[in-house]
Amino acid sequence: MEKLRQEYILSILFYHSIEREELMLCKYRGYLESIDDRKKNPELYSILKEFENDAREHVALLKDKMIKLNVRG
Repeated sequence: MEKLRQEYILSILFYHSIEREELMLCKYRGYLESIDDRKKNPELYSILKEFENDAREHVALLKDKMIKLNVRG
């Protein structure tokens, strides 16, 4: 019973973490599309691209951890 409860809690936590990272990816894409001229704001554009890449890496890491821990989402 205890193991089932722990697996259930882990699956919920991982699912919500992935959901939040994917939400951030959508926001970063929206921000990047709203930048009219990349040449005017190259630093802002590069920062947003870096954040977007980090969020993708986080999603991949979370999914990898779910596989290693045998957690089903």
